[in-house]
Amino acid sequence: MAGATDILNQLGVGVCLVGIDQNIRLLNMRAQRMFQVPAQQVAGKSYANFIFPLIQNPKMRQLHKLPLTRVLQTGQEMSYSLQLGKTRESVKSISCLCTPLVQDNRIIGAIELYLPQGAGQSQGTQALLQNLRHYVSRS
Repeated sequence: MAGATDILNQLGVGVCLVGIDQNIRLLNMRAQRMFQVPAQQVAGKSYANFIFPLIQNPKMRQLHKLPLTRVLQTGQEMSYSLQLGKTRESVKSISCLCTPLVQDNRIIGAIELYLPQGAGQSQGTQALLQNLRHYVSRS
């Protein structure tokens, strides 16, 4: 999947790939910068138990765990906002889009995109998500 990793690292959005076992398979460079965590620290670890360092509010930590788990269970796409830690100037928020990865009519994992607040549900973002889902499901 080296080719896919290279492509995902070139995107202008954060990407997290999770297997059906809910273990993190990939956190692209943009997501690593957003959450200030190296990929080696999270690769292979449980997404549901992992708490990104910038998410300071416990309620937000729990919120961040739930959508991906729900997507893996139901196969339904979800979008939500996530509030990260405060900077001196403001609270940093991102929009998250999560969709299942399907192969041979079964869910094999999920892909989650992290975008700057306000970039959420644009047609371009939806098209990107659809293309990524198709590409990763075939890789």
